[in-house]
This record gives sequence, C-alpha cells and structure tokens, in this order.
Amino acid sequence: MMRKNNEIHNLISYADYCGCFRFSDIGFTTKSGMMFKFETDFRKACDTVHRANMFMEIVYKILITKLQHVDLFLGVPETGSIMSIFLNQIHQKKNPDKEIPLNMVRVEPKNYIRNAPVTVNPIIEPYDICIIEDDVVSGHTLYQYLDLLKCVPRKTINIVSIIDRNIVENNLSVKEKIESDYSYSYTSLIQPHDLEEYFDRKLT
Repeated sequence: MMRKNNEIHNLISYADYCGCFRFSDIGFTTKSGMMFKFETDFRKACDTVHRANMFMEIVYKILITKLQHVDLFLGVPETGSIMSIFLNQIHQKKNPDKEIPLNMVRVEPKNYIRNAPVTVNPIIEPYDICIIEDDVVSGHTLYQYLDLLKCVPRKTINIVSIIDRNIVENNLSVKEKIESDYSYSYTSLIQPHDLEEYFDRKLT
C-alpha cells in the first residue's frame, strides 16, 4: 500500500490524469519487472483554473497535516509561483479572519532600483512561510531562491517539494544541504518509490 496514505495516492493519481509524468524504457525496475524512468511537468496540472484548484486542494490537505501551521505560501518560479497563488486562495477560504497578502518573489531584484525588495508587495511582518517547489533534482534553483529570501522577515520557513528526484552532490542531498546551510526544514510529498508503487499497481 502506498505509504498507507490515500492523499499521496490521490496526488499521484490526479497528476497522472493531467499528464504530468513522462516515461521511457530505461530506469528502475518495478515489482512486475517493468523498467522505466520518469520526468515531470507539473505545469500540466496548473494549465487551467479548474485543474489547478483540484490539484492544489489535494496538496493543501497534505501540507496542513504535515506543517500544522502556515501563514503564507510562496512559490519557486515559475510553476511553484502559480501553485502558491492557489494555495493562498484555499488558505484564505479556510481562514476567513486572516489577512493573507498576495505575494510573489522576483527571480532577481531590479537592478535599477537601489535596495529593491525581492518580493512583489513586500512582506512587512514576520510569517510562518511555506515555500513550494514542484520538482527538485539538483536543488540549484531552490538554493538561488532561498538566497533571495534572506532579507524577508519570517518566523519560520518550511520548504516542500511536490516530488524529489534528488541528485546527491558532494555527498549531500538537497535536504541535508538546506538543513545545514539554511537551517530550514525540507520535505517532499512524493518520493520516487511512491511512483514505482503506484505505476506497478496500475500496470499490472
């Protein structure tokens, strides 16, 4: 059974329905003897408002269970930024008494403005922030994004990826590097073995 977690199964199933996974004949072997590797494109789960709402409702349920408390979602450009907008909308509906700012993070500060804020609609008060990334492989994009956030006031920062296809570099995984270099918590919702179990069951 998939990690004894129906929500993870639902997440993979809906992503599969949206065509987020691409496979070839080379990769790991499932229990059925099938070999494949996968690439992801979670933009396909966010290419319409309806799909994005459905996908992010599943993600939101998992995140709130894992993190317990979140004030604000921020996303790593580009797909993560789209996801964060929908997550904040859902969070606002669940917490109508909160004032959740609409916020996105620039890829880089504007050069022509001295000390330009990294964020669009600058974050003034400290929040418990969840940073969402769709797919982590090397982690380089995520590290650049975290460097930009150093000047943003916050209480805590938790980083969550939809899927982790982590390549270990210098004997450090992305999780280990984030926790050692930035002192942030990092978790991934879908692990490669989750996909292996899901597609092993689907294809047999």
